[in-house]
Amino acid sequence: MSSAAYPAQPASPSPLRPIRVVLIQPEGYAHAGALSELVETLLYGLAALDLPVDFAVNECAPNATNLIVGGHLLDPAGLATLPADAILYNSE
Repeated sequence: MSSAAYPAQPASPSPLRPIRVVLIQPEGYAHAGALSELVETLLYGLAALDLPVDFAVNECAPNATNLIVGGHLLDPAGLATLPADAILYNSE
């Protein structure tokens, strides 16, 4: 198919909710830092798509789609506090 069949759409602000990339880092667990490059990749990739994105450690945003990196480090109580629409990102 030619690209003429799919005309380019003008760039516009995203109608999506902001995206927050959340790194789970339990207190005193330095190995969670091994996921920092994955977090950076997600941040730069989403930003390159002109999506509204930010980052936090252990803190979901109530007005955003929360993308959880390191969810395997959460205990059952921590898992229960995640927003119902949180996305658990699995890198395996």
